[in-house]
Amino acid sequence: MLNIEHIMPNPRVVPIFWGSEYLANPQAKKNLIEMVADIATGGIMKGLVQYGVGQATLATPVFIDDANPPTTLVYTDETGALVDDITKTLVQWIDVDRLVPPPSSNDDVNTIYLIVPSIKTILHFFNGAGDTIGNGVQGFHNTGRSSVPKPPTYYWAIVRTQDALDPVYGGDLAKAEAKDGALDFVGGSAGVPNGGAFGIAQKIYHELAEQFVDRDGTFLEVGDDTARNPCANSRIQYRRWNIQKYQSVWDNGCADGRGPVSLTAFLRAIGFDFSQGLSALGTNTLSTESIAGAMRAQSAPDTSGL
Repeated sequence: MLNIEHIMPNPRVVPIFWGSEYLANPQAKKNLIEMVADIATGGIMKGLVQYGVGQATLATPVFIDDANPPTTLVYTDETGALVDDITKTLVQWIDVDRLVPPPSSNDDVNTIYLIVPSIKTILHFFNGAGDTIGNGVQGFHNTGRSSVPKPPTYYWAIVRTQDALDPVYGGDLAKAEAKDGALDFVGGSAGVPNGGAFGIAQKIYHELAEQFVDRDGTFLEVGDDTARNPCANSRIQYRRWNIQKYQSVWDNGCADGRGPVSLTAFLRAIGFDFSQGLSALGTNTLSTESIAGAMRAQSAPDTSGL
């Protein structure tokens, strides 16, 4: 399998904020937009070029002004059967309500809908026999799996929000707005009272990085822990946000996306003959986009050592 077969080459992120509370609190809205833009299109994702993922773009954020969102949103039920309320709702927004832009074509593999549900909504996701409704799940992405007939394939990611709002606010985002512009909820390191440690920024980074690299569930979940590398718990600060590290084959472990792309690791990955000198590359400049393009033609790397 080549890298191009499992990635989103140039992701197009469509943020959807579902719930009237996001429109009713203007500073929270501003912080949410800034956070998603920083994570989706900022330099923190550039390390994913090793898998062939290039620069992402951000569509205009969509705010669904819904004062009565569902209390429960089911993807898979207690037996693991696919119910998929999420894609059905997404298609309603696209095809009927005309609130959300559609995929660019029937073979679009770049568009990902990032859904931030209301804090009133509980997500149900079968997480094994010991957690049949997903109490331990902070977010998930569908890798294209849905109950809606194809084409097109609808790719999305969704995060749990109700536990990102500290109990001190009594489930009221307006109180968090008054305190710090809901910065703690969003995941800001200056947020009160937890410095964004339980906010949604880390969840969003986790899910986007995984969907960018593994669009169809055939490769590696780069945001998850492995036996050797607990990347999900390796927290870092990027700009104003608390996020995490990701699984990196080039680093043989958890990598900090803030660092520069390694030219040496890239050249080794493409089998470059160092004895020929860099002039053998045939170019005077290398960009992250050109590195990503070259990596798409490479075989998917062996991840068994992670």
